[in-house]
Amino acid sequence: LDKGAHGVSSLQSHGKIPGYPDLQISSLSEEHGIIPGNPGTLPEIGQRLEIIPNHSCAAANMFGEYHVFDNDKRIGIWPLIGRR
Repeated sequence: LDKGAHGVSSLQSHGKIPGYPDLQISSLSEEHGIIPGNPGTLPEIGQRLEIIPNHSCAAANMFGEYHVFDNDKRIGIWPLIGRR
């Protein structure tokens, strides 16, 4: 639920939403997030979004592997060894 490393007050959001630079993730709760905005500036309901979190340690154990990208090219797959 925090915005990044403890004590960092310069972050204004919980992450970035590529394609929507004016939107900010104002709060998080488990797998839910709140992105306030005005009609016409928000994605459509059901639309998939890419979100780059500032902090993700609580979510790290939810996946068996990570797909690593450099821009749009996948450059590797990292297994999460803690789930073996």
